[in-house]
Amino acid sequence: MRALKCSTLVLAIIVLLLGGCGTIVPGSTHSETRSLVADLPAEHYRSIAVFVENFDEIDRLPAEQAIIGSLGSFGVRAVSGPALFEGRHLDDQSKAKLVQKDFDAVLYVSTGGKVASEQKMENLVYNGQDVIYVAGGIPWYPLKTQHYIIKADGSVYKPVIANKLKSDLQDTKTNIQVWSSETIVTGDADQYGNPSGMTGTPVDYSTMLLDAAKQIAIKMREDHVI
Repeated sequence: MRALKCSTLVLAIIVLLLGGCGTIVPGSTHSETRSLVADLPAEHYRSIAVFVENFDEIDRLPAEQAIIGSLGSFGVRAVSGPALFEGRHLDDQSKAKLVQKDFDAVLYVSTGGKVASEQKMENLVYNGQDVIYVAGGIPWYPLKTQHYIIKADGSVYKPVIANKLKSDLQDTKTNIQVWSSETIVTGDADQYGNPSGMTGTPVDYSTMLLDAAKQIAIKMREDHVI
């Protein structure tokens, strides 16, 4: 179906710093989406065929369902692109005609893959022996140092899982790519290290996908795409 695309919108390279000011609580996620918009029609897109690409097979369906569900929450008729062709023996031209007939746009979402990364913990300090939770400038209690990453300057980081999703929306009537975005999503990779002193579990990757899909749909609404 990528053959349907006849023009390419150049997406500016976006550098997202994973080191933030906040604290990731075990089992939680954080995501941020940046977008580039061009040549949008006067009316919003109300029907979209969704194709997810480069995902591991175990993650492909959850990613697809998360995106379809998030778009649906904004009243968009979103459908799995591959499901449209299931059981049909169609060439690329026939597939393109089918999509053009029934949908306003096609959304391609690809992943850069899951990678290990680090999140800076602004409310934690290292005193040379322990990691200390600090609030309001007051040190409260020590935490388990072995569950953190201590830098040479004494700054404290925690391990996270990070993933970058790239989304491209193509108008089926003009074959022009009208919207692009990049989403960085991170989740806790360690079951310890919650500044509340409690333990939890590493975030499930499907939760990260749900968070990222929600952010993609929200950004599309903010950009008046849907």
